[in-house]
Amino acid sequence: MSLPYPTAYQIEEMFANRDVPSIFHTYLADPIDVTVVGQDFTVAGHYKSMQAFHDAIYARVSKALKVETIRVEIRRVIGGGESAWASVESLCTATSKYEKPYYLEFVDLVRFNSKGKIAQMKEFLDSGQRRLSALAYIELRSSSTVVKIDLSYIEKSFFFSCLAMLSQIDWGVL
Repeated sequence: MSLPYPTAYQIEEMFANRDVPSIFHTYLADPIDVTVVGQDFTVAGHYKSMQAFHDAIYARVSKALKVETIRVEIRRVIGGGESAWASVESLCTATSKYEKPYYLEFVDLVRFNSKGKIAQMKEFLDSGQRRLSALAYIELRSSSTVVKIDLSYIEKSFFFSCLAMLSQIDWGVL
């Protein structure tokens, strides 16, 4: 008997391809409903189409990071199979275009539609993981001067970890 939704193993495979948009987008429903949570992130917002999601996330990432260095490690998948809902805990590492290390932990809460595509995704980003070090510098430009401000001093702050509370979440309200 086949399960109505992707299994935890299949979901892990899907998200392991997250760094390759041409592959990851094949797992997304269109339209998709994506909410990115994180006060310190310029990509935070609510996206109602695959194109808006792509432009907000992948287009910006490719400007800040060396795409060939991006690695996504799936740490844990909870759910899927009998449930339309799943949680995916991931770690992304890369090198910025300024040769600075980039490190980001995040959790995605996803809902699959009846075709096994991701129809809804809510992403919680670790806003304290020195995420600005990937950009390394802000460039302030005037007509003849460029001032670079080093942002790599920003300290690591508390990581939002919701996995321990997953059993207490009312999935129907997300």
